[in-house]
Amino acid sequence: MLSVLLVVIAGVQVSTASGKADIKKALEAKDREFVKAFNNKDIASIMASFWKSPQLVAFYPDSEYIGYEAVQKSWENLFNQMVEINFNLTDSHIAVVSDNTAYDWGHFTFDFKPKGATQTMKSKGRYLDIWEKKDGKWVITVDHASNPIPPPLQAAETGGMNK
Repeated sequence: MLSVLLVVIAGVQVSTASGKADIKKALEAKDREFVKAFNNKDIASIMASFWKSPQLVAFYPDSEYIGYEAVQKSWENLFNQMVEINFNLTDSHIAVVSDNTAYDWGHFTFDFKPKGATQTMKSKGRYLDIWEKKDGKWVITVDHASNPIPPPLQAAETGGMNK
């Protein structure tokens, strides 16, 4: 009986490891699709990555959006302000928590040229996405992106104002 139990447990562990690898591959593909959609300003494809729910949450630099429609509007506003975009995910990590939950974190680069600007601006930041399987589909339920805050100016540079 013990040998049967060990075989069953070993089979579950192999299946779980294989399942986690498959989930990780699927989410890596979703990340690539997201980057492509971002660079093409393809809002429909971007929004296909998100949970179509009023409970969707997105935290972006200097803003917070609750609900699918609010997040979609934020993407529309962003792309309406840009004439050129080059976005990429770097140093990505995906952790599979269960068959229905994973998180994805890393860094991004975002080079963009706003309407009316003569030069391209460069931005780097961090991201964290929580992926959940909803209705058989992997979707982002929480999206967070942030830009590092520059270190405080030294007292000599500010005339001693940081005392």
